[in-house]
Amino acid sequence: MFRTGVRGLGLAVLLLLGGCGADQPPANAVRVDRDLYMVPGKCDRHGYREFHPWSRSGTVMPIIYYRKRGGGFTYDSSEAVPGCQGP
Repeated sequence: MFRTGVRGLGLAVLLLLGGCGADQPPANAVRVDRDLYMVPGKCDRHGYREFHPWSRSGTVMPIIYYRKRGGGFTYDSSEAVPGCQGP
């Protein structure tokens, strides 16, 4: 019983702290819409840059996106274009 309560309290604290996001998008973010940006992340093992959505309102789906031909974004890695340098 005690362990479950501690886990629940820890989760609540993480959710509260996680909700305290930045007011401005990161400097390297790509603007997609009025309140939607794509933030570059790491490169996956296939050489595709991962992007993560960011919004001031916080209403984004936490999934990985990729850049596709023409500059748009997709969550389908088969449509992605390589965008990473190095090995």
